[in-house]
Amino acid sequence: MTKSEALESIPNVRTGQIIGLVEALVVLGNECDKEGIAHAMGIQPQSTSNILRAADILGFVTIDGTNIRLTDLGSEFNDATDDNKGQIVGEHLKNLEPFATIIRALKKGPLSKEEILNYAKAKMPKVRELKTSSTDALFRTIRSWCEFGGLLDEDEDGRYRIA
Repeated sequence: MTKSEALESIPNVRTGQIIGLVEALVVLGNECDKEGIAHAMGIQPQSTSNILRAADILGFVTIDGTNIRLTDLGSEFNDATDDNKGQIVGEHLKNLEPFATIIRALKKGPLSKEEILNYAKAKMPKVRELKTSSTDALFRTIRSWCEFGGLLDEDEDGRYRIA
């Protein structure tokens, strides 16, 4: 088993924004600078930073200075059906901390929001001192990425289970 890659933090980005970035890069010939991507996405260049970081974390782009390039995985993601897009994200998250630890814990039984956040904080020391509003945003991002990846479901009691 390969050691999981660990993140210092998770950018607060919706999966739809990542999809939009990948689609924009395809239209731009699979390679562009930050300003060109921002223009293609209809957003300000400074608004692309977290989206680019998320796409980089998921392996969809490489960032070399100001140049952003779509990877083979990014092309595969773009060409995939909606269901397969989720599978691609889910497979990547399984090897990325804190997601790997959260998924292992979910396999043992349902978890509350607080338990999921505790697992995330244990794997990402920089987020341990976040304010409540920031931990809420972190949880929403973890939940969103895991749900998109087909890894997590919420039950009728508000607890989270492996999908």
